[in-house]
Amino acid sequence: MNLYTQTEFSNFVFYLPIILKTQASYFVQLTELRLRAKIRFPWVSLKCSIYFFSTHQFIPSQYYMQFFLEFLQSHIRLKSNLQEYIKEISHIQYYKAGTPILSPGEIQQNIYFIQEGVIRAYSAIDEFEWTSWFFSKGEFAVSPDSFIFGNRSIEYLETCCPTALIAIPGKDYYTLLEKHTELKMIVDYLTQYLFKQGKDRIFNLSHMSASERYKEFVSQHKYITDRVQGQHLASFLGTNAESISRFRKKNAQNKS
Repeated sequence: MNLYTQTEFSNFVFYLPIILKTQASYFVQLTELRLRAKIRFPWVSLKCSIYFFSTHQFIPSQYYMQFFLEFLQSHIRLKSNLQEYIKEISHIQYYKAGTPILSPGEIQQNIYFIQEGVIRAYSAIDEFEWTSWFFSKGEFAVSPDSFIFGNRSIEYLETCCPTALIAIPGKDYYTLLEKHTELKMIVDYLTQYLFKQGKDRIFNLSHMSASERYKEFVSQHKYITDRVQGQHLASFLGTNAESISRFRKKNAQNKS
């Protein structure tokens, strides 16, 4: 069985509000007890990890699908038949941290909507990893050159923390757009959003110091900041892991 690491286990807190909506109250109480024990008794970490691995079974799939539909409806009005079709072609998938969902040489077959968690896009040269992008909750994770144009990927898409996704196969995705052209409005919006994010990043890299870039990123993407490793964030912001660690400590001190 693949177990979550101590860092990944700390993300369990993130899932508690969702699990509390289920009827598994005894399980939640038991897991909260294990979570508290983790701080005091390191020897229980194995049990904690096993319990955490099982929590996805208690998260109702209806929650994820409803979240996805609400996201779509925040942009356009979905008729009932369209909602049902989207449910039919959508598949919920769960991944532990550090799981690649796309690797170099592969062609991305699915488009992913992130329900919980963070995915990073990165390329690896020798022992160096360069993070080009982070996709987080409420966003689509896609390698455009691979998914849209059918080219073999030159980068990885990898989970940064325990992640829940809705996957839609490429053939179903394009059929959906052909039958319901109104959905192209969402595609246009997301394209413009990613373009603006990329443009802002280029500006920040050329006009801001590393400290300023970090503050700007945290102010806009705290959800991501709390769930990614320092070295991954460092490569994205154009600095080093030691600087990120120093920025985080200073940020924590200012809050205390």
